Amino acid sequence: MDYESAAGFLKTLAHPTRLRIVAAVCKGERCVSNLENLLELKQANVSQHLAILSRAGILRSRRDGMRTCYRLADERVIAILEILGVELDSESWECTSQES
Repeated sequence: MDYESAAGFLKTLAHPTRLRIVAAVCKGERCVSNLENLLELKQANVSQHLAILSRAGILRSRRDGMRTCYRLADERVIAILEILGVELDSESWECTSQES
């Protein structure tokens, strides 16, 4: 990865909402409605940030009927969040609508 790509990667993560989203999906797949509830934001705002993270290759999505679920696609994010001291495993972030 060159300096320009690395800077772009970090720029994508450099927003509090996007950091919260990637921290939430680090421990497992999350559906959009779960992320809306967790972040206490409107669906349009959450979707905008999810689109940015997906375009950057940080997240991947899949359709599950009417739901869209997101998971981490770039494991480097975990190391970055750990270095920053971001909590990765809060029980309150469990997706109750996720099937086991």
